[in-house]
Amino acid sequence: MSLPSMNDTINYGNTSSSAVCWLDEGNSLFDSAKYKRAIECYDKAIHIDPSLVDPWNRKGLAFYNLGRCEDALDCYDKAIELNPEFEEVWCNKGLALVNLNRHDEALECFCEVIRIGPSNALAWCAKALILEELQRDDEAEDALAKARELNYP
Repeated sequence: MSLPSMNDTINYGNTSSSAVCWLDEGNSLFDSAKYKRAIECYDKAIHIDPSLVDPWNRKGLAFYNLGRCEDALDCYDKAIELNPEFEEVWCNKGLALVNLNRHDEALECFCEVIRIGPSNALAWCAKALILEELQRDDEAEDALAKARELNYP
């Protein structure tokens, strides 16, 4: 007896587990820097269960790694719509916005990360760097001090 193919799983299996299978396949491709193929898998997972946050986030990361930051932002926005308390998505969105030189919007993202998880040292550090870019030096120093207080190197 042979194992079912991925398509067999989708056609006959449990919908949620099928979506997770495609997500896992996408993650494996992503880890191998095969971002376009990973996006195809994430799309299949989203098609099966559009309420899952992870495929939207991971699809955004794949677009980001392809230099397609606007497409990444669309994915992050959908993930945030599904789960506005997911810190990682806010961080990813903030990084994409920094890449697009949209520093004010990026700052809002990292402030949201800090609201959700006030002990996120990376978010405090990112906030400091963005504030420095915006020439808000006193605020940047305060944010950097908070990052150090949280043991950010």
